[in-house]
Amino acid sequence: MNQNNNLGQAPWILVVDDDHGTRGPVESYLRVRGGYQVDTAKTLAEARARLASGRLYAVAVLDTNLPDGCGYDLVKNTDEGMNLREYNSPIRPVLVAVSEVEGNQVHWKGIPFLHKGVGLGTRVVQTIDSLLDRK
Repeated sequence: MNQNNNLGQAPWILVVDDDHGTRGPVESYLRVRGGYQVDTAKTLAEARARLASGRLYAVAVLDTNLPDGCGYDLVKNTDEGMNLREYNSPIRPVLVAVSEVEGNQVHWKGIPFLHKGVGLGTRVVQTIDSLLDRK
């Protein structure tokens, strides 16, 4: 099981997106279809506050275009690869964006990138399941 899965609980996922039309459905899919526990944030500032709270997140789903920056700003390169290690645990990032150009810029760095659009919720669940070796 995942190291963030304490006492048999589902892993925590942080979804950071300022667009409720994206954030809401992704959160819903992760809870209902993925069986994950989910927190959300609309800005980098909110995301940093959630990450600093001490909750052990397994994955952060990050929009690349937020009102106060880019979700990629939270990603740091460590010896183990790209993650958000500065926040108490190795949190794996998944980036989402409207533009495929943005995705092409991060895909080569080994970070999963998903294009916003039809089926995003399902694709997020599948990507996170794969990252966490679930199902």
